[in-house]
Amino acid sequence: MNSSIQNLRKILKVERAPDNIWQQAFDHDWGHFDRLLNLVDNEPNGVDLVDYCLDIRYEEIQPDLLRACLKMGQWDLQIR
Repeated sequence: MNSSIQNLRKILKVERAPDNIWQQAFDHDWGHFDRLLNLVDNEPNGVDLVDYCLDIRYEEIQPDLLRACLKMGQWDLQIR
């Protein structure tokens, strides 16, 4: 994991992903959770954010997962 992501986590006070992810993925593909939470080497992309938006629109929301995804993925929402 690169140091800028680690620095961002410290600034936002999110040290790690939730211990247990129970929220359902709308499309039954949980890979976007891993990428948004930086649990895998692949960086999140726009499709991951769209997938997560569908999750929170149509599935029960896991509050700690929502907070972690928003804080840990916030760097990707910059206007380029």
